[in-house]
Amino acid sequence: MLSKNKKAFTHLAINTMQTKSGPMYQARLSAKFGRKTIGLGSDLIQTLYLAQIIDDMIKEFIAKNQPVDIGIIKRAVNEIKKSGIQSKDDRLLRIKVVDKDNLTILWNNYVSFHQSIGAWEDSYFLTTIKTVGNLIAKCPYQELDNKQKITEWIFSDPQRSRKTSKDRLKIIVACIDWNSRQGNIPRHYGIEYRDLLNSIKLNKKSNTKNEDRDIDIFSVDEVYQILEALKLDKFSRFKGRHSQYYLNNTGA
Repeated sequence: MLSKNKKAFTHLAINTMQTKSGPMYQARLSAKFGRKTIGLGSDLIQTLYLAQIIDDMIKEFIAKNQPVDIGIIKRAVNEIKKSGIQSKDDRLLRIKVVDKDNLTILWNNYVSFHQSIGAWEDSYFLTTIKTVGNLIAKCPYQELDNKQKITEWIFSDPQRSRKTSKDRLKIIVACIDWNSRQGNIPRHYGIEYRDLLNSIKLNKKSNTKNEDRDIDIFSVDEVYQILEALKLDKFSRFKGRHSQYYLNNTGA
């Protein structure tokens, strides 16, 4: 039997389910979030604590104008339930989990996973990955919504070629796309950044010289000398081998 335990939460209510082993609690989200439920356990004190955290997380999503990601909320709740911590550390955990704007955190997640499965050679990690990591750490724009500013900042370094800057951005986009596929951030971030990367074209600079003018052209005297050599088979080891080209070109 399921009964509602009404509490002063903005975006959810607490449901109580009576079982043989005792009451079990759930957070039931409001209708605009699909009335989805999140298990809170059997401890009432912890239930109220977790419910407040969930409510606060939803408010953070809304304040940042981001879609409410139920998967991220559930993972945060499960981490707190497993750790049994009820302190300011929970607040830090929530910030770490839902802070979609921190490019450095997303990069650390990306690198940690790929290192754990041995996805990269040591040389690639020590050069390319380290370089991109340092670039991200220096970037003054950590919020993913600032994709234009992030891109402009990467391309603003006069010491890097446009191709190198795009290669750096490509790895950053791979990081963002991976996090979006893992559910760490909403999927639309991965799609938007891939579209942004594809929109950057590296047009080859046209040569200011006229290529036709750069071609070495034979002088009139040189042309006659060549024709004469062909006519007389001057440089041919066998008679008639070169003179045939003279006949084809002059008809004489």
